[in-house]
Amino acid sequence: MSLSLSFILPNDCQDLCDHAQALDTLHRTISRIKEYFGGRDGFVEEIEIFNSNSPNGSESRDLGEDPAEYSFTLPIINATCCLKQGYWDIWPLARYSRYFMPYSKDINGNIRLWPREDAFNVSRIFGFSEGWFCDEFHSWNSPLDEDRAASFSRWCAYGENEEEAKVYEFDLDMFGGRMDGDIYYYSKYHDSFKECHALVETYERMYPEYRILTIGRPASDFALVCKGEELYVLNLKTGESLTPFPIDCCHANFNGAGFTVSKGAERAFFNSEGKQLTDFREGNFGWRWASGYPFEQVIIDHVSGRHFLTDGTDVAPEH
Repeated sequence: MSLSLSFILPNDCQDLCDHAQALDTLHRTISRIKEYFGGRDGFVEEIEIFNSNSPNGSESRDLGEDPAEYSFTLPIINATCCLKQGYWDIWPLARYSRYFMPYSKDINGNIRLWPREDAFNVSRIFGFSEGWFCDEFHSWNSPLDEDRAASFSRWCAYGENEEEAKVYEFDLDMFGGRMDGDIYYYSKYHDSFKECHALVETYERMYPEYRILTIGRPASDFALVCKGEELYVLNLKTGESLTPFPIDCCHANFNGAGFTVSKGAERAFFNSEGKQLTDFREGNFGWRWASGYPFEQVIIDHVSGRHFLTDGTDVAPEH
C-alpha cells in the first residue's frame, strides 16, 4: 500500500473549536511565513477558512458538528498546510516511501532525499530548526483527526501498538551508504536535519553575500536566497543569479517540471535546469501529464494557450 506523507509541526492552538484562537494561530503563522520571505504576500496562497462563526461570512460555511477547517498552500514547496489542534499537518503531495528513497548526494557527500529537503524548508519557514513526519495513518487518516482532545503530545504517543506509537529518530546511517532505498522504516520520525543544516552552512560559506532560504527548491541545483531585502534564485553550481534583477516570488508547484519566477505581476517559466522557456508576462501557468510521453509533464501557458514540454517543444492541447 502506498501511503501519503505528512510533515508535523507543533502549534499553540489548544482548542480548534475556539474559532478566535484558531484564527489567531492561522494568521500569526501566515504573518511569520511572509516575514521569512521579506514581507512578500505571494509565498502564501489559497487561504481557506471554514467555520461556523467566521467574522467574514464569505469565508465561512456552517459545518454543524463537524470541526472547522483552516489551511493555506506554500507554492514554493507545493504543500498544503492544515491547522490541527496542537499541530500542523502539512501535505507535500508525496508518498511516505519517498522519504526513504535517495536520489543523489550533496556537495558534502551526504545522501539527498527530496521530501526531506521539503520538510527542512517547511520547518525553517515555520520558524523551527527540527521537524517530524509520518504516514497518513498517523495524521489525517487516523482517529487523531477527529479527537477533541488532540494535541501534539497525543500525536507523539499515538499508535495501534508499541512500535507504531514510538517517534523514532531519523538518521541517514540507516541507509548504510546505499542509494537503493531498500530498507525497513517505521511510521513516524523526528528529524533534526543535521545534514540539511550543514548543507546550508556550506553554501553560505561559498556564497557569503547570500542567505539561503530553501534547498532543493525551486529545483535541485537552485535555491531561493536573499541579499539584504532582495530575493534571487541562485544557481548553486555557478553562484550566479538566474535573473539579472531581484524577484518578488517563486512558484515550484509543477510536479518537478520546473518553476516560475515573478517580477511584479509578470511571471516566466523555467525548467528544472534553469532554462527560461517563456517571456515574462502576466497570468498563470499549469501542468498536466503528456499523452504519448511516459512520465513527461506538459506546461500550460494559460495566457497564450501554448502547451509545451520541459525542453520547450510545443505540443498540441488535449481535447
